[in-house]
Amino acid sequence: MRDSRRWGVGGLAVFLGLLLVQGCGSSGSSSSGQPDPGVPPVFGTLQNQVVEAGVPLEFQVTATHPEGEPVTIAADPRPRGAIFDGTTFRWTPEIDQARVHDVQFTATAGGLSASQWITITVNHTPLPPDEGEAVSDVFTQAVAQIDGEVDVLFVLDTSDSMRDKRATLGAEVPLILDQLTDVGTHRFAFLLAWGWPGLSNGYEGSGHLYQFEDNGWVLDSDLLSREEMVEAVAATLASEPPGDLSTDGGEAGLYAFNRLLTTHIETARDRDFLVPGRKLAVIFIADENDICAIYPPGVTPVPDPDGLEEHGFITYCVDPPVTPQTVYDTAEAVVGADNLLLTGLLYVDENTVPAGSENEVGYGYLEAIELSGGVPEELAAADFSGAAQRFGQAINALTADFQRRFLLREGEVNPESIVVLVDGVSLEPTQFRYELATHEVVLLDYAGSNGSTIQIQYRLLTP
Repeated sequence: MRDSRRWGVGGLAVFLGLLLVQGCGSSGSSSSGQPDPGVPPVFGTLQNQVVEAGVPLEFQVTATHPEGEPVTIAADPRPRGAIFDGTTFRWTPEIDQARVHDVQFTATAGGLSASQWITITVNHTPLPPDEGEAVSDVFTQAVAQIDGEVDVLFVLDTSDSMRDKRATLGAEVPLILDQLTDVGTHRFAFLLAWGWPGLSNGYEGSGHLYQFEDNGWVLDSDLLSREEMVEAVAATLASEPPGDLSTDGGEAGLYAFNRLLTTHIETARDRDFLVPGRKLAVIFIADENDICAIYPPGVTPVPDPDGLEEHGFITYCVDPPVTPQTVYDTAEAVVGADNLLLTGLLYVDENTVPAGSENEVGYGYLEAIELSGGVPEELAAADFSGAAQRFGQAINALTADFQRRFLLREGEVNPESIVVLVDGVSLEPTQFRYELATHEVVLLDYAGSNGSTIQIQYRLLTP
């Protein structure tokens, strides 16, 4: 992929606009006599920001149009929890967001757009985790109601390189289902990460559910035994679905998911999926970034030897814009933020991405997952048993109304010292976070079951 992907949607619009205005004179008409398509808006001063974790950040963003056209401004991508109302950016970053965040602002007026990136550096100085007085808070989960039914959607990168990975996860399906014994009716369905919208190789096209052999469009726990569910889900994950040449083999998961939620939602509902009132858990599975991802500034894209990814980006992601933010907003509008979980099996850490081929960090997917508050699983892991178990725990957590926020009884906590145990089993650091503003530990996926013991160990800051 070439560096033009870093321009973002607005940048590509400007580029295409400049191609149109080359040769235009100052009279308002081009040398060919066609009307001048105009000029893009211009940003006011927009500077990089630095903020401490837990401290509110607020700044203004302005843009004007040389010919007086009204200007609208959007912020995409933006960090989890950030709010932008078109003029004011507000955000109080959490400790787990201590890093450099790339934020793109796009101003649109007169049919043309201009984009500008800034960085927001969130600082947090870690403290030694073993200093200070040790404290242990213990809570008991109350009996929780199972809140509705859940639809589980696997979004599959159909590149040849993913077949073995999908099959390996398929072998761990029992570990997912083990966590769903207390969940009401759960249904599994599959979506191919295609951009191509029409019928091809037996598949109905982007945004349609994928059926393997005669397993059915939707695998329903009320209609299938556990053994039948395991066999059908595992077989579909291990299948060899057709690839999509228009997106370099099938790497347009965000676009396909967006089409499912919009263009083909009624077809999905006719097949008993995405029915109003249900929860929705989405698991993206891919070994590359999404076609619609925008690389953060400074990231060197992995070249696509076939030259298909850039064409796919322009074809499927620009008009209308398909970004992690727009896709998350659409999903939230369809099912509601409290009913939505996005997660994935992706390359998360750039230092563990295998060398060679086109393996890449899962840009695009990762941003959408973060917006939903989900936690991605590492595709570079030695096995996927832990990932499968945590997928099941996250789906369980989506449907059960368990307590997830725990107020610590002592103040001045050393955040680096926090350890959370559920029924004696320590959670991964990615499964919870500490919120400075509220002095609470928040469990992000697994919260135990009825009567579970939640123990939170931490140390107090040394005066």
